[in-house]
Amino acid sequence: MSDRKSIEWFVAILIALLMVFGFGFVSVSADIIMEPDDDFYRDHMADCHYEDRAYLANGVKGLAHVYESPENSKIKFGLDNGLIATVLCIYEDSEGIQWGFVDTEKGGGWLMLDEVLLVYDCEAFMDEHYAEITNVDTVLSDEYAGEEINYWEYPGAAEPDGTITCENDEPMYISHCYTDEKGHQWGYFGYYFGCKSKWVCMDDALADYEDLYQIAPSTEVKLVDANPTLYPASTEKAETTAQTVTTTGSVSHPNQISPISFILIGLVVAVVVVATVFLIVWMIKSHKES
Repeated sequence: MSDRKSIEWFVAILIALLMVFGFGFVSVSADIIMEPDDDFYRDHMADCHYEDRAYLANGVKGLAHVYESPENSKIKFGLDNGLIATVLCIYEDSEGIQWGFVDTEKGGGWLMLDEVLLVYDCEAFMDEHYAEITNVDTVLSDEYAGEEINYWEYPGAAEPDGTITCENDEPMYISHCYTDEKGHQWGYFGYYFGCKSKWVCMDDALADYEDLYQIAPSTEVKLVDANPTLYPASTEKAETTAQTVTTTGSVSHPNQISPISFILIGLVVAVVVVATVFLIVWMIKSHKES
């Protein structure tokens, strides 16, 4: 093979690698969580930590007050006790008060964590059962290939968190295992086709709660605090207890991209495009000279 041909092959491979890197980066970045569209958050981003966990409103006066910001005492609206909303990030002020940002159908704002209770979730389960969870390196049985299986927020949750189809050529990797009081073995997976940090029942990934435990699940919202004081709602909307508040743009979902990620993706794409154009021009020029 001539030197010119070798160079052309090298350039072609380099272009391909650049394109793969660029599009791969875009694909991975598509799973980055969208950030709050909030002025206070933008000004104090470095002092906020990511949360993305569900909380139940439980204010002494029958609702959790949502404020303009931790530095502005203006109340924007209230969430009736019993409603559940996602706290996207947490900020702690100079007096040690913790504030959580929520974005609901009523709008976005900040509430004091003293007026909400943390809903039991995967993270809480793993903290509680740390000593009983083992590290493994395995995959979900291939008997579920092509099947639509249940995935759960944590073992023993009242109902599955959703369903997902196991792709025939993409095994679900299990990194942790837990055996419940009925002897069912559960597997934890960190990521599978946009689904993150969930559990599957490895004994029967198609089963629901009643199939597994032979009893109906509890309808009560499970909270992290075993003995919380639950205050009643302040209005006639008490029947909405335990319903989830509809959230809008800032709540986290797979495939939503943060503003910072847009900038990074733009830079990577620009580098790929410029490099590709430069190399194509160089190849054409080299070809003419030869």
